[in-house]
Amino acid sequence: MRLLPLISCLFLTALSADEEHTCAHVTQLDSKNVDDEKSKHAVTLLLFYAPWCGHCKRLMPDYDNLCKKIKDTFGTEVLCARVDCTTSEDVCDGERLQGYPTIKAYVGGSKCEFLGPRAADNIYRWLRSLFYSSKDVQDVDTAMKALVESEHSLVAFLKQDSELRTVASEMTCKVNENTFLTVTDPAVATALGLTTPDTFAIFKKEVLHQVLDSAKTVADVLRMFHFVANPLVPDYSPETVSQIFTSHVAHYLVYVYDSAESLESLRGKLEEYAKSRIPSLRVFTINASDEVNKDVVTFFYLSKIPAFVFYDDEKQKFYHMSEQEYTIENFEVFVKGCIDGTIQPFVKKQPIPEGWDSGAVKVLVVDNFQEPFKKHRGGIVLFYAPWCGHCEAFLPTWEEFGKHVAEHHPEIFVGKMDHTQNELSQVEVAGYPTVIAFDGIDKQIPYNGGRTLDDLKTFITSTFYPSEEEEKEEKELEDQTGEHEDL
Repeated sequence: MRLLPLISCLFLTALSADEEHTCAHVTQLDSKNVDDEKSKHAVTLLLFYAPWCGHCKRLMPDYDNLCKKIKDTFGTEVLCARVDCTTSEDVCDGERLQGYPTIKAYVGGSKCEFLGPRAADNIYRWLRSLFYSSKDVQDVDTAMKALVESEHSLVAFLKQDSELRTVASEMTCKVNENTFLTVTDPAVATALGLTTPDTFAIFKKEVLHQVLDSAKTVADVLRMFHFVANPLVPDYSPETVSQIFTSHVAHYLVYVYDSAESLESLRGKLEEYAKSRIPSLRVFTINASDEVNKDVVTFFYLSKIPAFVFYDDEKQKFYHMSEQEYTIENFEVFVKGCIDGTIQPFVKKQPIPEGWDSGAVKVLVVDNFQEPFKKHRGGIVLFYAPWCGHCEAFLPTWEEFGKHVAEHHPEIFVGKMDHTQNELSQVEVAGYPTVIAFDGIDKQIPYNGGRTLDDLKTFITSTFYPSEEEEKEEKELEDQTGEHEDL
């Protein structure tokens, strides 16, 4: 999910970072034996760590206890192990790890990474789900035991040669801590209430909740399961992020409230509307008065709370609902307008600053960005972020560059824009600082050179004032292109 950064998970133990823990129940693997050991077990749970990593040290006692529980429950079918990445660099390099500790599981041909809270219970439920999905369930008792252990389960009733086997295999890593079973025996399926092969079904404990007759893709199955397995209208917190967001849902309606009373007054309408929009839209709430949600609320640029926001995760755009009566009908009008384009997304922009055009470097925002082009043939603009150290170091040079251009190339302007506060749809900025030259307002020439004054002088000369020889070569190329077009 791209919208909100996942907040660091809490660890259960208070072990200090410089204490060592002897892991009596964890198998130590290395470059020489890791592949061989993985091949011997239905599921292998691996913790990738570094001895100097404080988070790893704090996690290790819980991981040791978890491995004991796994051995007691699953025996030799599940291997619980760890790899020291400082001594088995080749193994860890092949895993493309983003940091330590990282927990992964290997189930048949699937490799799954654990992304939930690093607590023993969460890891165990995740591992249990992977174990049950590692092979077809052959008897009713095993199936019932697995279903009872989880609040929500997904069951695939498949023929042995079903084309949906591929779909089921792809879902192995994607049901999180919920149980996922595959069944081929018609007798077992019948005992569970399933009669039609090649279908997926959702269970609440051991009770059949819904058969997904038309869901035949990974996205369709997981989208429906996501809505059933999680609260209808969850309240946002670092712990509920995985309940709210899924890659299979693009649209979200958010109610940002500031008191329990304002939430309760709308809860019924929110739940009714949320139910009517399954599985295409997710409705959730955010408590603006909770300090932990401060950055999330700031992200939406709300001037008044309570408020409704629509977020399109595919377009990375959000929309503010105008002040009006909060009814289900108005929710639907707002959501449809955001999707079909009749309602425009919110655009971050600062007011035009006083004296923006008075210096050698023009201070640009969204609403005055086009103004300098009315007086100049082109320009060169620095897009920066106030918190960016590289930008801060570069700005004095940029001011000197602005004075140089104003004196020697008055037909060209130099500008700067705080890109964190101003969204320009026509400009793509991947990082800071970014420098782009504009030969007219439509032609963009990104700059990837050095940040010295001489580097910038060379760039503006080569961009706007090519030599006579370069002009001659360009003209010859244009003539040749024209001749080919005539042919």
